[in-house]
Amino acid sequence: MQRGVLFGGAAVMSVVILVVVGLAIYAKVSGYISDARLVYSAQKSQLLLEIETKQAAMRRGVIHAEMLWNTEQQHSAKTALARDFARQGGRIYLQANPNVLPQLAMGDVASKPAEMYRDYLAFSEGQAYTVSASSRQREREFTGYHYTPDEKYITFLPPPKSGDPVADVHAQSVADLIHRLAVDLGDLTDPLVDRALHESRQVKWIAPHIDPFTGQSVVKLVQPAFDGDKPFMIFVSDMPVKVLSDRLNQSAYAGNFLLISNEGDVLLQGVGSAAESDHQAQEMAQRVVESKVWQNSLTGFDDSYSDGVFTLGEPLSQTGWTLVYAYSWSTILSALRGPLTGYTVATALILLVLWTVVLLFHYWVFLPAHRRSLRVYESERLNRTIIKTAPFGLSLIDQRSGEVLLQNEAAGGYVVNGQPLNQRLLQIYSAREEGPDRQVTRDLNVTDAHYRSVELHVDLVPGKYQGSEVLLCSLLDITGLKQ
Repeated sequence: MQRGVLFGGAAVMSVVILVVVGLAIYAKVSGYISDARLVYSAQKSQLLLEIETKQAAMRRGVIHAEMLWNTEQQHSAKTALARDFARQGGRIYLQANPNVLPQLAMGDVASKPAEMYRDYLAFSEGQAYTVSASSRQREREFTGYHYTPDEKYITFLPPPKSGDPVADVHAQSVADLIHRLAVDLGDLTDPLVDRALHESRQVKWIAPHIDPFTGQSVVKLVQPAFDGDKPFMIFVSDMPVKVLSDRLNQSAYAGNFLLISNEGDVLLQGVGSAAESDHQAQEMAQRVVESKVWQNSLTGFDDSYSDGVFTLGEPLSQTGWTLVYAYSWSTILSALRGPLTGYTVATALILLVLWTVVLLFHYWVFLPAHRRSLRVYESERLNRTIIKTAPFGLSLIDQRSGEVLLQNEAAGGYVVNGQPLNQRLLQIYSAREEGPDRQVTRDLNVTDAHYRSVELHVDLVPGKYQGSEVLLCSLLDITGLKQ
């Protein structure tokens, strides 16, 4: 039983230690998951800052363009611009003064006389002031273009470095160039389409791609400008993907940010500086896309767990894209490797010390004590056997109470003048003349169980038994010797 208590107690203590460590690990993991939500919120805010700023600048520019267009139509067009435009075969560099950005205007003069572009040329020259002011205010270089809905006129701001945008996109003509660069906003000859675009005033975002004029990876923002309820110009503005990727990659997170289109294409991927490897990030992106768990975020914020991957996501403003933050158990273990290793090592050391102490106590203390107790038990059994089988009477009497603790049959049944023999023996020892702890010897005349008179030779020896002062009494029948 004692061995069960020893090992059972150690086992219970071990379980308690493991439970405590488990709770500590659970708290750490829960803390990481909570921190992941903060990481997601922080990175989303950084992206939204760039996106909303760019989008607001785009809308502001379009509103200014609509106001400028109405103003320009009330004045005579700049005849000199139209004449130069015609003389150069439907192209002209525009720059009203050195403080505004230059631009290259091109028109399909094969299908439409150059004179018909004079309002557009005057408009583009004036619009450069708005674009230049916005670029300076945001301290960002502007690249973009605007073109007419009939795909006959286009202006690049600033002009492509090559000076020949037709060759840059391998177009056959200006008309082919504009058609290749035009963005599908629907059938702009349909009043219902025009009304929907006019009422929503929504900016359309084009997925990242390589711009043929700058060679940079960019996203494009597209919005039509209206004259009344009809679009008169389509504006396209570039936003370098690097602006967004820098925002995603500047923080020390261990998960994986994904910008996913509604069709499931990964448009942009951000890997934090605390990520374990780019290879694992790619695998994570593939798992998220293939599991389609990101689709839960198409209509609003979603916090999901599926197939070992945690995901947080929601639509990113009005881009039509979904921002997803993904991380796995491997990510968590990698991020918490230090604390978890510390917990594991500390737990192993505690359990090692605990069970070492238990085993040492068992083998060095408990087992020797158990063997000694067995020997004592066996000795007592032997003593009882000796007392029981002795040919003369043996009795063990408590000195305080006079109670008989042990005796054999040969010592039983005697009385002295009606008094039990054990009480008489205790009186004899108490009235002894010998010194303390000395043996007392007497001869007594007693009556046995058959009422016969018997002469006994009595030896009384003091001792201790189970912590009590006792008398060991030896009774020898000497009746035959007396006769």
